[in-house]
Amino acid sequence: MNVLLDITVSTFVAGLIILTIVGLNGVISDAAFQTTTSVAVQQDISDLARIIEFDFYKIGYSADPAFDDLAFLYADSARLGFRSDIDRDSTAERIWYSLEDPEIEGLEGEAPPYKQLYRTVDDDEDDDIPELIGTGIVEFNLQYFNGVGVQLTGFPPTDPGTLASIRSIRIQVKLQSVILPDTVLGASYWEKYISPKNL
Repeated sequence: MNVLLDITVSTFVAGLIILTIVGLNGVISDAAFQTTTSVAVQQDISDLARIIEFDFYKIGYSADPAFDDLAFLYADSARLGFRSDIDRDSTAERIWYSLEDPEIEGLEGEAPPYKQLYRTVDDDEDDDIPELIGTGIVEFNLQYFNGVGVQLTGFPPTDPGTLASIRSIRIQVKLQSVILPDTVLGASYWEKYISPKNL
């Protein structure tokens, strides 16, 4: 009888140990996945910030001394169009940033959980295909300021007078993982106030 009791207790203890090891393995796997996702989101926002800073600091730049067009073509909270000679060929290209809904299968008629940021360089030579530069965007906001730092609000996006008075831009972006869009696994926020030198 004692032998049977010993076997039963040993089996029970072994089962508890196995369950503990399996549970611990699951927790470690979840933590590793969350860490990997968080690092990936931080890398994505770092890459996006680098692209935005490169372009926005050059708004209005042209190697052509005859350049006297408006630097800005369009300005609202989710879309921006401007001129800049980013490839230094003495011709100012038109660069567009636009926030768009992604095309996700199975979400017809529903608002997607995140948006995507596209960049288009219109140089009159290519098909001007938009380049996806950011995905998983849950917050995106552009704000515009005049020369004395007063925020410009309530203006039509193509109003020449307001576009001519823009001297600085504040960009606010929040990204999160798109692997499980309903679950916040890795989120990262970036904000920058940029005053282009050529305005």
